[in-house]
Amino acid sequence: MGWLSEERDLISLTPKDPAVRPFTPNPLQERILLYVQVILLPAMTILCGLLVWRKRRRL
Repeated sequence: MGWLSEERDLISLTPKDPAVRPFTPNPLQERILLYVQVILLPAMTILCGLLVWRKRRRL
């Protein structure tokens, strides 16, 4: 109801402090991340590039 009376002091919303939770992957997660970053993402980029190149070549 503080906003109805236009008194800014009555509106008090304080933000929560963010909890710091570091990500420590287990060996399986490390291997999956490695494969995704080193193999899957570059392979997808190359595949998309080849598809675009092939489509443009046919035009």
